[in-house]
Amino acid sequence: MYIVPEKYRVYFNFAIKKLPQLKDVDIEVIEGKEYTTMACRPDIWKLLIWKRKYNIHVSLPWSTFLTFDQLPEKAKYGIFAHELCHAVDYESCWIRWFINLWISYLTKKGKQKLEEKVDKLTIELGFWRELLELVTFQMISWPAPEKYKKFKKDHYLNPHDIERLVLEYEKKQKENMT
Repeated sequence: MYIVPEKYRVYFNFAIKKLPQLKDVDIEVIEGKEYTTMACRPDIWKLLIWKRKYNIHVSLPWSTFLTFDQLPEKAKYGIFAHELCHAVDYESCWIRWFINLWISYLTKKGKQKLEEKVDKLTIELGFWRELLELVTFQMISWPAPEKYKKFKKDHYLNPHDIERLVLEYEKKQKENMT
């Protein structure tokens, strides 16, 4: 079951319809205080049971540097695709992996590793154009405070990294077809 406020439904539906692995997964989009524009997290109380639930937290204007409403249209699709790919990734994990993930996420290197893994998944699942639009806006186009740009640079792939990964993925796909 999906609980998504009307404001986000078109962006959520764009990504979810291309992610059959989340067809029977409970996901709720919640507005609240977030350091980043959006974050997908497992519902802690549902983590231990068979049917998990994920919450996608969307920051409110007073709680972050960059809000959802400030994103260009295509980037709004990209951020939902990226966050839903976190849920795809989480669905493949056991509870022990989540504990290791939370511990590693406390480090800069752990965050980088997870975000790169999810960006690769986002590309492989066909959302690379939207992801590239999102990252280009966040890191280049938007006149962000230096603190925000440093955070993004330290933890996420940049547009050139994404373009490189897209080319590598497409090359691999062509090789597999021959």
